[in-house]
Amino acid sequence: MTKTNKINQAEASPKFFIDKECKWFFEGTEIKRHPMVCLFSRYLKLNEVGQYFIMTPYEKEQVIVEDVPFKITSIWTKGEKDDAVIYLQTNVDDELMLSSNKQIRFLNNKTNNGIIPYVTVRDNMEAYFTRSCALDLFDLCNYHEIDNISCYGFWSDNEFFPIESINDNYN
Repeated sequence: MTKTNKINQAEASPKFFIDKECKWFFEGTEIKRHPMVCLFSRYLKLNEVGQYFIMTPYEKEQVIVEDVPFKITSIWTKGEKDDAVIYLQTNVDDELMLSSNKQIRFLNNKTNNGIIPYVTVRDNMEAYFTRSCALDLFDLCNYHEIDNISCYGFWSDNEFFPIESINDNYN
């Protein structure tokens, strides 16, 4: 008898669901054990058409994601002002350094006219900033002259991140 790596295609009704608050559910029940959520998140993949899957060598399960699968739960800096480096931690314990303007975007929340920062965490998957982390990020902001124009933003890893360009709308 030979073993095969048969990948089960996602079923019509997905077993996994991630809500707007980044709570993970399996067959309608919240996964409350943090180590289990972290384990599943390691196998989470995003395909080219925007669908999420948990992929192992033997299984492929579709995951319905209401917004994004991760959220930023902690933010800290090393250094100050234009020498600062900003570090972030997600709800699944991923840590990253904010180092590229391509890594972060800001959405305008139509409901309350607020700004929601989103950051690419890994493999084109994003995390949104919790309210407290977004406020911590905005506390790091100041005005800086770029091409004789005063821009509002923050520094990380010797790069300036302007906030004035809100590029999308969030429902």
